[in-house]
Amino acid sequence: MSPLLQDICSCDKLERAVHAVVDWRQKSLSKELYTEYYKSEMMILSIVAFFRRDAAGIVMITEELQNFDMRLREYFIILTSLRVAYTVSIHSLTADQLEILWTLLDLRDAAVGSMNIGENEYREHVLIRRAITLARLNNFGSNALEMLCNEMSKAFLHCCIAYGQKSTYYSVVRILLAALNFQSGHYQAVTNWCEELLNRISVDCDILCSIGAECLPHIGENVDSVFGLVVFYEYVQRQVLNPDVRHQQQQSTLAFTTELLAHYLYLECPTEEKSKSSKLTKNSYQQHLYKSKQPLLCDVLLFKEMKMQQSSECAEIPAGNAMTTEASPASNSIDSSLIVISLQLVSLEKLITFRQAMVRELHSEQFPVLNEFEALYAYKCGLFEECLEMCRNHVNMLLRAGCARNQLYPIALPQFVSVLDGELVSLSGVIGILHPVLFLLMLQVPDYECMSVLTLSLYLMVQCQQKLQHTSLSESLRVIRFVHDEMYPADDSEYFIDRLILKLTYRSLKLYIGDELSNITQEASPRFGTWVS
Repeated sequence: MSPLLQDICSCDKLERAVHAVVDWRQKSLSKELYTEYYKSEMMILSIVAFFRRDAAGIVMITEELQNFDMRLREYFIILTSLRVAYTVSIHSLTADQLEILWTLLDLRDAAVGSMNIGENEYREHVLIRRAITLARLNNFGSNALEMLCNEMSKAFLHCCIAYGQKSTYYSVVRILLAALNFQSGHYQAVTNWCEELLNRISVDCDILCSIGAECLPHIGENVDSVFGLVVFYEYVQRQVLNPDVRHQQQQSTLAFTTELLAHYLYLECPTEEKSKSSKLTKNSYQQHLYKSKQPLLCDVLLFKEMKMQQSSECAEIPAGNAMTTEASPASNSIDSSLIVISLQLVSLEKLITFRQAMVRELHSEQFPVLNEFEALYAYKCGLFEECLEMCRNHVNMLLRAGCARNQLYPIALPQFVSVLDGELVSLSGVIGILHPVLFLLMLQVPDYECMSVLTLSLYLMVQCQQKLQHTSLSESLRVIRFVHDEMYPADDSEYFIDRLILKLTYRSLKLYIGDELSNITQEASPRFGTWVS
């Protein structure tokens, strides 16, 4: 543009020079704005990597970021959640990690239920309060967040058991665990907890107690109907009483006896999940109700509701969470894998929202920007067709615009790699074994911290095509080869990691094609041999 501005002798030349400056500025402005976005995100990444990792330190950092930038504060919370998920996947769930998750959810303890406790039971009481608070949440907005709160609630109750429970909380903790597992569809765990509770009650009657509606998660329509019927009856009764008598009317307690609720939950579970040696039947449920000295109104109504239905074998079983019904965790252990999966999905959902602002501001045909977390979320949820379409469209736009590295994806820290699978995770693991100290690795390979989103898109395309068992994969091989040879110069160290990942992806795809061709040949050989003979 400099020659255009040196000899301005007419209006036409001036106009052409101005247009040239405007075009250049429009192309460079998006890159500069993205660089500012990327620098701020890298700053938060460094804070997550090197600053305090305990709950108190996280509270301190979030308060500071709240005064600085709410958007970066949210990003810090998301990255910390992913770091917890990665740590739990390797070292299992600990009390410290559970405390950090509670801090990240930003929930305050609230009084739930009327439990008389002493000072020496304060720790267990706090854990139970937190479990009930999580179980009673109802404004989730996503299945992943609902599953996360459900599993965290179970984890807090398991911590109560680990600390050693006395008779005061024994039945409360067990019935809550049974109710939470019933809600999430883990029926084997429900039967285990109910059997343990009822066997212990038959030996030690002192642990028998009741649990109120304000402490229970949503169990099913029968329980809701019982509570609703009691409330409606008391409302009608108050309306027909005289005003001077109304205040003397004692309200019924919206609560269940833990023993009778355990019977109900056990009988509502599928038959195949129950122990063959168990003697718990509808008759034993009825006998325990009759023997109760002071049965609660809700106990009687719930039994009546169940008796009016068909037998438990023909009754419709409440559907559990679609993402958790396949698992059947043991009743005496925490299933950390469900917390990891749900925490990753919740983090990706929040990252999608976080990235949308940048995509709206910067995306254009000259500077294509992808919401990479949306593609990763689809991939993580098994929506391979959707993920493949997003990645293919983005790759085509990048090839048309000639952009190779306009958008970056961090891979130096394991948080972002852990949401993937396959060869990328293996490559990250090998690099971690060879270079266990991240700081020294960054000195040796300064550009290791990130890869191009173009590389990530090609990798996800290949992974989706393999999982969908696509037969025409030669086009993907040609695109990978073209990007590797033409768009990632071999003499530029900036593309070292991108070229390495593309080589790995290319090699993996060729092996996959070779295996598929071998299988087809083996299946076709007998038919060909018969035809020739």
